Amino acid sequence: LKEAEELALSLSEALSCGDTDEAIELCKKLSQLSVPVSVSIDSRVYPQDSIRLMVGVEDAQSDNYIPLTVMVSSGMTIGQLKDKINQDFGFHPLLQRWVIGKRIAKDQDTLYYHGIRKNGDQAFLFILSAQSVHLTRHQYQQDQEQQRLEGIVDSIRLLPRGLGGINENKAPPPVPPKKPVAKKPAMLLKPQLGWECV
Repeated sequence: LKEAEELALSLSEALSCGDTDEAIELCKKLSQLSVPVSVSIDSRVYPQDSIRLMVGVEDAQSDNYIPLTVMVSSGMTIGQLKDKINQDFGFHPLLQRWVIGKRIAKDQDTLYYHGIRKNGDQAFLFILSAQSVHLTRHQYQQDQEQQRLEGIVDSIRLLPRGLGGINENKAPPPVPPKKPVAKKPAMLLKPQLGWECV
C-alpha cells in the first residue's frame, strides 16, 4: 500500500510537470498493483470567483419549485455543495439529488464539469423523503453532531509552545523616530583683504 501511495504521489507530480514519459511508466507500475485509484484536478486551477447559482428546490409533495440563490465556486464538488446546503438549510446530504443540465450529478463531479461557470447558471435540487433513503432520526442527529465537532476543530487555532505564549510571535515594537538635530549655521569666512597674486 505504501508503494501505491508513493507511485500515486509521483504520478501526480509527473502529470503536473507535463512529464509524459514518466507519467506513463508510473501508470504502468501503479496498474500492476491493482489498487483503486482516484484522479482529480487540484481545486486551485479552477476560477475562485464566487458565482450566484440559481437553484430550483422541490420535493415529491410540491407542485412548483422554490427559487433559491446560492453562492458557489465552479471548482466546488457536488459533495461540497450538499454539505453547504446541509449547513445552511438543514437538508441532510442523503436527502439531496442535484440535477444540472438534465443529468443527475455525482458527489465527485465539479460544478465546472456540469457547465456552472457564471452568475445565473441554473441547477435543480430535489429533496427526497427520509424514509426513501432510510435516514433515521438518530443517524441524522449523529451526523449533525459530527458536523458541529468538525466545525469546532476547524476553528481551533493551535498556538506554538514557548516562553512568550501568545505574544511570542508578535513583531518587536517599532523604534521611535529620532528627533531631528538642528544644524548650526555654517561659519562665515572672513573676507580676504587685498589682492591675491597668481
